[in-house]
Amino acid sequence: MPDFKQLIDEALEKRLNAEHIGNSLVADAMRYAILNGGKRVRPQLLVRFLYDLTDDYHAGILAALALEMVHTYSLVHDDLPAMDNDDYRRNQLTVHKKFSEDIAILAGDGLLTEAFVALAEGNYPSKVAGILSDHAGVKGMIYGQELDLKLEDKEISLEQLKEIHRYKTGKLLSAPLMMACVIADKEEYLKDAEEIGMMYGLAFQIQDDILDVTKNLKKEGEESSDLKNHKNTYVKYMSVEEAKQQVKDLYDKILDKLNALPLKHETTVAFLESLFDRDI
Repeated sequence: MPDFKQLIDEALEKRLNAEHIGNSLVADAMRYAILNGGKRVRPQLLVRFLYDLTDDYHAGILAALALEMVHTYSLVHDDLPAMDNDDYRRNQLTVHKKFSEDIAILAGDGLLTEAFVALAEGNYPSKVAGILSDHAGVKGMIYGQELDLKLEDKEISLEQLKEIHRYKTGKLLSAPLMMACVIADKEEYLKDAEEIGMMYGLAFQIQDDILDVTKNLKKEGEESSDLKNHKNTYVKYMSVEEAKQQVKDLYDKILDKLNALPLKHETTVAFLESLFDRDI
């Protein structure tokens, strides 16, 4: 079995080299943003699920790169002063801090554009691009970001919080599994793929909120940064133990759905297990 993360890292480096996108300042910022050791969760989900469905993953590489470019563009723009105003991402300066705000905006634009160039070169069915644009666009991730900005610093219900993360996180985690179904010509599994991705998106966010609390408690009882800043998180609505149980329940449902599919391998299951095995 290949090392899927290494495969994606190498393909991204090749895709974004000077031959493809040049040596401009914006191109340098694009490479800085994406070639920085991310987990490659979304592209790995696509190629792993495709491998499990068909015994092959090669046809999904360009689609996987497109997903990672869309995800990274969203992070670059999310970090900007007008959005979250973050100084660091993955232990390095954010793009607007390393370069400048205007170059960061252009770098995000460049990554988004290159994503759809990669999809076009992959000669995929039009439905593949449709899934990515729907799930990343104004009916998906962008809508979630809008909700997050609109409801920031407001008292909201648990259901409103879940709605934010269904769109902001879940949509772009459903997309790789659904795109794999179309590439594999297994569209009968699209609904299952979407449900698995949405459940994983919710579990991932709850897990992040738990980690924010537990990692700070280990620092001499320091309060969670999210709670200190009055952010809306799941541990604001339930205890850490209740939140952990919700993660476990979602994980069990995801496993049940995956195990009901006629998969040739268990690489998707193994990958999700490794992600759920984070220290919470």
